[in-house]
Amino acid sequence: WLHKEPKPQLYQFQELVVTDDGLVIYLSNGFNKGVNDAMVAIDIKTGDVRWRSSADSDRALASFSWFVHGSSLNLFVTPKNRGLHVKRFDLADGKTLGTNHIDGSDDLGNLPHPSVTSPAGITFIGYNKTLRPRKLSLIAYDTNSNKLLWNQDIGPAEDRESVYFRHIMRADGTTRMVATVWPNRYIVFDSEKGTIIKDARLAGYIGWTDRNSAL
Repeated sequence: WLHKEPKPQLYQFQELVVTDDGLVIYLSNGFNKGVNDAMVAIDIKTGDVRWRSSADSDRALASFSWFVHGSSLNLFVTPKNRGLHVKRFDLADGKTLGTNHIDGSDDLGNLPHPSVTSPAGITFIGYNKTLRPRKLSLIAYDTNSNKLLWNQDIGPAEDRESVYFRHIMRADGTTRMVATVWPNRYIVFDSEKGTIIKDARLAGYIGWTDRNSAL
């Protein structure tokens, strides 16, 4: 099957969300006004549109700042451009389930916030707070109880250095996780307490593209 939208926005392969119950979801501007406004869920077998849902007045930071947990689609938003929030949508019909504040009250830019969610529902986030001055935080957020578990501030090595999180990676059987920071930095941290185990750089330019790292 082939599905077309009149004016797809930010429509890239790595930004699609595929769910266990047979949906592929992406962000589109083909139905409502405003960039990053409409989410479209397609039946993965037939290509038929199951539902469309608007992000309303909330501003979606980036389409790959989403994650699926249980029966809900979770989208990072910043209402009135202040702080990081998560807005939840029912996977069955796209209806809004509520919005919760995660952390901060900063004026956010348009950088994505990479994340990974454990089977237990703990979401680890690379929070790219502000561009100038650069502020970063590693965050653990309980998606089930909507509670912030810990927040670990990460500073640039130099005041003028332009840095931002690119990946958050986890593996089963260990509490150690890895965050990659553009352009060549990586941070090993403990997932239970947020303690930094190692903060180092690789030689040369790495860039941390979408497919050049795995854990």
